Amino acid sequence: MGRRRRLACVALLLAVVLTTPCRTGAQTPAPAADTAGILYRKLPFGSQSTFSPLTMFLNVGFEDFLSSGSDRRLGSFPYRGALGGVWDGLRHPVSAVERYGGWRSWIGSEILPFELSLSAGWVANYSTHLVSGALQTRMLSEWYDAHGVPAPRVLGSLTFLAASVLHESGQFPNASTGSATSVADLYLFDVAAAVFGHVGGLPDFMVRRLDAANWAPMVSVATPGSELTNLGDYWVYKLRLPHADRTRFFTRVGYGTQVGMSRDVGSDFDISVAYGAQTDSRRIDPVTLDEGVTLVHSLWASLDRNNSLLASVNVSGRLEDRLIVNVYPGVLPGWASSIGVWLVADANGTTRVGLAHRSALGLGLGRRISKRGARAGQ
Repeated sequence: MGRRRRLACVALLLAVVLTTPCRTGAQTPAPAADTAGILYRKLPFGSQSTFSPLTMFLNVGFEDFLSSGSDRRLGSFPYRGALGGVWDGLRHPVSAVERYGGWRSWIGSEILPFELSLSAGWVANYSTHLVSGALQTRMLSEWYDAHGVPAPRVLGSLTFLAASVLHESGQFPNASTGSATSVADLYLFDVAAAVFGHVGGLPDFMVRRLDAANWAPMVSVATPGSELTNLGDYWVYKLRLPHADRTRFFTRVGYGTQVGMSRDVGSDFDISVAYGAQTDSRRIDPVTLDEGVTLVHSLWASLDRNNSLLASVNVSGRLEDRLIVNVYPGVLPGWASSIGVWLVADANGTTRVGLAHRSALGLGLGRRISKRGARAGQ
């Protein structure tokens, strides 16, 4: 698991610990919808309306396209070689662990809480691969069930695991050998997440105590070059504060971390503002395949309704995706209410704009535009 999420993981773990012993008042009931799901409620507006197995698969599988300098063209990704590296790690896990530094180093950093530092892999593995993975599995299963697909739990788990394999290949696209971190992720935490999405009550706890919700952007394919853009797998958590009925601690976890406050402004609407850090670039050790990242500041502001994201603005110090604006279906008036629009701008003047329709499984289309003299892309 990449180290870019370590601050988010600490914040999330702290929130879970803080909420476990306390008892709050009655929770606000979920809005009426066409499904009994706790995460996917089939709402016709906001981020709920653009969630689907396709968008989740792209957001999770290609998340590392967000690293500045990445070639985001779907046709240019080395699928065969990258998947071959993951397969090598799954076939030869002992060799992967030995390249990492041995069993003691691997267990102490990736599996058990022996390494007490923000860079310890076990923090991210439990908080994101296990917790977020269980939420993803549950939400996928609820989507399949709401759309009448047979065996929704089986398909939910399989879709999540397939996306996880693609995610690991995207982390190390040029590696010919397997990574020890991928061994821990796929063999232990992702498999556990595919199970705990359905048993043990983990998703129910995260929704009940932390109002967990998936706020993914409207992932889109932009021309020219079939470039995947406006993507990312983001989860938000709202922690209820004592003696503050309308204000909650807010955390957004994904390709970086932001923390702040969420305020109930009435009629089921919340406004959230948060500040934190996002990953700009990644560095991979050619031998151990250990990861290092460059972090930059970021600022987030959003409006949601019934915990379904309606509109958001994210500004950061990244070279790419410096400004990201998403306005989801259900915001524009009249005939345009089923359409979402988005804008992504880089520091060099390149801008991508596009739209998504909720009836197209949430997948959007876009266009890359460059100012005169700016690099138009790859």
